[in-house]
Amino acid sequence: MKKIVGILLAGAMAFSAFAADVNAKVQLEGELLNFCDGNISAFSINKPAAQHWNPLFNVAVNGDRAGAEFAVFTGNIEDVSWNKGFQVAVNRFKLWMSPIDGLKLNFGLIGTGLNQESILYSKSESNPEGYGYGVSYAANGFGIDLAFLPGWGTAWFTKVDDSVVNETVLKVEYAADFGKINALLDAKETFKDLKFGVGYSNTFGGINMFANVLGYYKDDFNKLRVELFAKGNASGFGWAVFLAPNINLGDVTTIDLQMIAKADYSFNGLNAYVLVGGDGLNGRQGVKIGLVKDKSLTFTVKPGISGNIGGASWDVGVQFDYVKKSPILITVPIALSMGW
Repeated sequence: MKKIVGILLAGAMAFSAFAADVNAKVQLEGELLNFCDGNISAFSINKPAAQHWNPLFNVAVNGDRAGAEFAVFTGNIEDVSWNKGFQVAVNRFKLWMSPIDGLKLNFGLIGTGLNQESILYSKSESNPEGYGYGVSYAANGFGIDLAFLPGWGTAWFTKVDDSVVNETVLKVEYAADFGKINALLDAKETFKDLKFGVGYSNTFGGINMFANVLGYYKDDFNKLRVELFAKGNASGFGWAVFLAPNINLGDVTTIDLQMIAKADYSFNGLNAYVLVGGDGLNGRQGVKIGLVKDKSLTFTVKPGISGNIGGASWDVGVQFDYVKKSPILITVPIALSMGW
């Protein structure tokens, strides 16, 4: 593994000689304390299952006409006896080229979508991602993205007994003085499983906001989701909130509400914050409230503080995870990262 990483870094450094920017980051996470229903543990290194998208290590090399990225993640391995249980997986391979201004060819892991919340960067359902081939073009405020995403090791189109077309994503958008509007179509299973949506984003009086409306179709229109986001700051205080009600069109008694909110204050190089709805442990995620018939409740709150030491950053807090009719889980998570 060390040899592979060394070769890739050497290649990145060589590429940097050709007017390319090289960025890398190492991030480790763990718990100083974990307490639940009388059970206590301390000083562990792990990563919440909900943050499978957040790598331990990644490198990106980007120039004027081409770029690439790869990352190393924690992951499940069937037999880990040879490495004492330390589980890693190399993932997120990306490569892009731009033969002419405005045109971009994408290969590997491709993600495109409407608008994404910037609290956790992972809670919007309007941003499909997968391995495949893509092309994008942008000029004069207009943009279009088309991606064919068969996934790793499969084909976008296959013909055996029945024709099968894997995931296809199309996004168009237009940005002007009135804001940015966009539309998305995400089609799977030979265009039988559809997700489509529209979005709008703008800044009003220093407050950045967006709204996404998503519909889901599989045999019938079965779900409607609305995503609302806003953030702002003044005099060192910052705030952000993301709300996403989900309506099951076949049974409106299963309406639920997802929420993330964060407030922070910066002083003397430190940042104190309260995060409501972060990624909980043991499969518990955010704030999710079942409305009408389903009165379920999942709740996560974390006050914390972050800062920098040299070129490294740190984040530590106290997190409370609650699921209705289950014991409260109390942890002291810590995250350490180094970027260059």
